[in-house]
Amino acid sequence: MERLDQNHPVNPQLIAADLFQLIAMAAGPSESGKEAGQSETGAQLVSEAVAIIWSQGRESITVDELTEEMLVARRTLERAFRKQLAHGIHDEILLCRLERTTQLLGDRSLSIEQVAIESGFGNVRSLRRAFVAAKGMSPQAYRNLLFSDPKAA
Repeated sequence: MERLDQNHPVNPQLIAADLFQLIAMAAGPSESGKEAGQSETGAQLVSEAVAIIWSQGRESITVDELTEEMLVARRTLERAFRKQLAHGIHDEILLCRLERTTQLLGDRSLSIEQVAIESGFGNVRSLRRAFVAAKGMSPQAYRNLLFSDPKAA
């Protein structure tokens, strides 16, 4: 996996591909006795889910939409996430939204409200709450830091 430079925009498809590799390595070899038609392994479920989450681009996905699209029970997918990644489905969605937010904050032409909507938070209040919890500062403070010293963020 190639380490991303701070000045390069993050490509969600590359992140998803890297996560696939990590999950596959952690899962080890697939079950040899698995018959066609049997349910997927936890690693496969998580890989597919992570790809869907990170490939949504501008659109954010909910846990219910994800499980509906994958035709899997929410509890099954949640267990697989906790086993493979040590965090839940919503946490992965939140990571994706926060990554998108940090990218969008670099665009001064977008208001914080536009950033909130574009990154899937829906409103400034939700964005601010999640961003402060993750980064220890408000989105505006992060943007100010980003433009005061490009190496600081």
